[in-house]
Amino acid sequence: MPKIKKPSETLVQSGVACILSLLTIFILSCKTNIGNEVLLEIGKYKFVVDDYQKLKSDFEKRKQAISEDQIEKRITEDGYILAYALDNRFDTIALLKNRLKYASRLYASEVNGFVWNHKVKPFLKVSKEEVQEAFNKRSSEYELNLIYFPQKSLSDKHFNEEVKIKSASDFFLLKNRVATNPDIKFITYRKCYPFYPIGNYIKDLNNAKIGHVWGPVETLNGYYDVYLAGIKKITQPAFEKEKSKIEEELLNSLTEKYIWESQKDILSKANPYWHDPEILEMVSKYKPDKKEWPGVDKRKVLMDYMFQGKRLSYRVSDFIEFTQCQPMFLGSLSNDKDVKGMMKNYLFDIYLFEEAQKLNIDADNQYQLFRRQYLNKIYIQYYKEKNMSRLSFGEEMIKKYYEENRSLFKSFESAIVSIYKFKDKQSAFSGMNQIRQHLKLSPNAKIDSKKISGLLSVSEKVKLVVSDTSGNNINFIRVIVQMNEGQLSMPIEVNGEMSAINLLKKNGEATLPYNYVKEEIRRKLLQMEEKKLYDKLMDELKAKYPVKVNRLKEYIHKK
Repeated sequence: MPKIKKPSETLVQSGVACILSLLTIFILSCKTNIGNEVLLEIGKYKFVVDDYQKLKSDFEKRKQAISEDQIEKRITEDGYILAYALDNRFDTIALLKNRLKYASRLYASEVNGFVWNHKVKPFLKVSKEEVQEAFNKRSSEYELNLIYFPQKSLSDKHFNEEVKIKSASDFFLLKNRVATNPDIKFITYRKCYPFYPIGNYIKDLNNAKIGHVWGPVETLNGYYDVYLAGIKKITQPAFEKEKSKIEEELLNSLTEKYIWESQKDILSKANPYWHDPEILEMVSKYKPDKKEWPGVDKRKVLMDYMFQGKRLSYRVSDFIEFTQCQPMFLGSLSNDKDVKGMMKNYLFDIYLFEEAQKLNIDADNQYQLFRRQYLNKIYIQYYKEKNMSRLSFGEEMIKKYYEENRSLFKSFESAIVSIYKFKDKQSAFSGMNQIRQHLKLSPNAKIDSKKISGLLSVSEKVKLVVSDTSGNNINFIRVIVQMNEGQLSMPIEVNGEMSAINLLKKNGEATLPYNYVKEEIRRKLLQMEEKKLYDKLMDELKAKYPVKVNRLKEYIHKK
């Protein structure tokens, strides 16, 4: 039976609870007050302790080396610009409001963002038993051949729900049929259990026999047809050596599985309908050099979708706003498939931000700090765009700088290289890794293009002469200038084709021709003029906005 408390005990305990409650409120209040303590005040702008801690944390996450004096200088100069921004009501500018809105959605929706950390991360755990079980299944290595379709429409040209790959002969007939399509890739890799990432989508892979086929298999990144080409027994490393690698693969599998299921759920709810002719028309009118769509009707609908119980239309004007305001996006604005991917990301962002609001994101201290910091960032960017975008240099000024500083452009006279030409960018990155492995084992090895998927041709020991500015030389020489002998370049895009270079030898000395360095000089002159203009603007801001409080140096050095 529960013990009945005496009135005196109740009063004493109530008093203690009251004191503890007051102490807690006092401690939290002190913590909040410390976070809001002003370190710098210029005009209407205030920079507080919480702002400094967030900025410092971001530098540390990016492993960005910056001294305390540099931090102080940056915060102070940004403070003058932000004082100007507040004085001139940047908060009323629609473009900047939208940039903050898009950034807030991305903060909530991205992996390791708000929704992820509150709803997913707590459940991304792998037990010791699961790691041990996975280790026990890793005694064999599986060789998998995959045909990759980036979009469902590409896969549907060859298959539908009734017609799927049923045999190895079906697989290889398909491989031959799609070989000339640059969007469809053929991939070979060797994997052990859990066969990440394809193992997420083929549940019986570990028990399959050589010759088994699957497909089309829908995944997070597209569609695959899969053929099990071989299985061989391997000598496993000791469990302790494999443990961390297995745990990482299992966590990666769980992560990808969640993302895939979440995206499928959102697309099911949004039920987007694509207006393909309008999308194709828009991408055809895009001008990359100006980042504009001249002649496009901004009222045209690109997509219809469901959100918050309503059927809504997504227009050309909405997509242009997305490109101007989304902090980051992948793909080409001239490619209809990439544009559809961007619109899908828009749907993911708005649905996950709605989820974040249900989780009370607006009350989250880290989110508030992020919004304040990001708002400051876009105010500073906007100020610099408006004041510095007018700078430009004519050809005469660039040529004059070149003639007066020819000694700065001394380089090699000629180079001996091997040139590898690839089918596309993906093949180039994948193929270069294989070539790198070959050359590591034998630096003088000849590379056989037939043995590396996507490698179209190899030109061995080609002599490139600096004075020759014809053909592709200019693109290759610009890269070689930055390379050392024996080094492989990253893939280089030249006239829509992907190539890479193995630099064998540099010879002699020569001055780089004007065409090679023109853009480098333009950038250098622009940086010099920007610095002059920035210093002039900063002097004007310092004269207009006096510093009211500055405890930065004291606080930074004390910490």
